[in-house]
Amino acid sequence: MNSPKIAVVSPYLNADQNSTGYFWRYIWRSVSQGYPAAYEISLDHAVAPIWIRRRAVFRAGWEMLTSLIIVTRFLSRRRGPTILLSGTNPALVFIFFALIRRMVPFRWILVSFDVFPENLFSTGALQEKSAFGRILAYISRWSYRQADKVVVIGRDMGEIVARTKGVERSRIQYIPNGVNVSDISVIPKKDSRILSTVTRKNRFVFQFFGNLGRLQGIQNIINAIKLTKTENVEFMFWGEGTMVPEVQHLALTHSDRVSYCGPVDQDNRSEVLAACDVAIVSLNEGMYGLGVPSKSYFTMAADRPFILISDTDTEMHQFLRQYNVGWHCPPNSPRLLAELFDELASGRKEVPSAMTVRAIAESHCGIEQMLRSYENLLASEVGSLLYVKDRANVA
Repeated sequence: MNSPKIAVVSPYLNADQNSTGYFWRYIWRSVSQGYPAAYEISLDHAVAPIWIRRRAVFRAGWEMLTSLIIVTRFLSRRRGPTILLSGTNPALVFIFFALIRRMVPFRWILVSFDVFPENLFSTGALQEKSAFGRILAYISRWSYRQADKVVVIGRDMGEIVARTKGVERSRIQYIPNGVNVSDISVIPKKDSRILSTVTRKNRFVFQFFGNLGRLQGIQNIINAIKLTKTENVEFMFWGEGTMVPEVQHLALTHSDRVSYCGPVDQDNRSEVLAACDVAIVSLNEGMYGLGVPSKSYFTMAADRPFILISDTDTEMHQFLRQYNVGWHCPPNSPRLLAELFDELASGRKEVPSAMTVRAIAESHCGIEQMLRSYENLLASEVGSLLYVKDRANVA
């Protein structure tokens, strides 16, 4: 009997696009090696231009258009028994897949990289109690429940999906993201070529690397920097997003200690990460269970500890407590964060020794563990589909 086809569907399947593309690239490689009949559906230009991301109406239109393109391509290629492996980007695509599943048979594994529309509620971009917010929440809840399996990338996310989406625990699979440490070189800070061109010499460097969006709590970091008292300190920001103008203004008014360095070239990621002593990983208040900051994995692979700004007991907070790879600070607490900056920069808090953080990343969140979990999940779903087909043939 022929094995079912597996469709790996994501707008991002290229590590150069963003961190989501990085994870999907490895997932696709693993699936294509194990299942020769597998195929992928992606978009060459899935990342919206910054001028679209800054306007809610334009962004909604972009999300709708890219979602429709992806679903149309899937329908045109689907033939026979199929297992769909798809994510939650763009934000509306999983809703379309839930709708067509009522008409077109396939097994569906939904990988929840974030939780929509709850992530919009946390930023205030959409009011939870508004009529539109309630409608979106209802549609999202119904859509999640159409999936055969829901993969969550955080333990806190599993709790949220079960509680807010009504998905049975038996259908929720926890598979945390991982990083191939070989993709990130460990470079001593003193050898970083970027450091000499961006920062002043002999300074303790904090760095924010990644999406400078509204979910990342950027304003809290800005407020804390303004309260920091230590003189021998530098703050570097790398990335793109809707909060770039605020960061650029900070760099202009505090040019003696703040630098905005622009977008990150993925080929230069190791050099960028090497330019700091401590990284900053941040999420807004209220983001418990709604996302896991992928930059923490790349930071650890570069052997850099990090300050985690998040709600208590999030996925990365649990990891940080277990393996002691950094420090935690609650969101919307600029004075506490400024004190932590001062304590680290002045040496009053000890920074983990070289190679300690990378070793933990390699042993506890390597890409191999992530891929093995997906392989086991797919094998189980393939077995279920073949069993159902056998039963139908016997009948």
